[in-house]
Amino acid sequence: MYTGGTATCDLAAHVPLVVGAELTWAAMSLRWARDEVEHAHVEAPFASPALELGELGPDHDTAGASAVVVQLCDEILERLTPLAAASLDPAEVGLTDLVASHVRGARSAVAELLP
Repeated sequence: MYTGGTATCDLAAHVPLVVGAELTWAAMSLRWARDEVEHAHVEAPFASPALELGELGPDHDTAGASAVVVQLCDEILERLTPLAAASLDPAEVGLTDLVASHVRGARSAVAELLP
């Protein structure tokens, strides 16, 4: 989620302001999702790498960068689905539902940049 959030924030700086505002909201949604996981599982930040994809260059490919973020969101959702199905703890099911909601919202905003 860290990678998706930072990549979305970086992408927001390279598009028109109206789209950038929407992408900034998407980046915040990914951050909120990450915060929810870290609050419930304090070991989570230490269990996964925090990767940054780097800055977009002056002749950036907005669609390509958006596709990468959408793929990251899809990967997060793919991993959340079995967790929710396997958990018997209502708090864990609620957490995965909340996180998935944030990630789906971010994915939707970024996907609007795809051709």
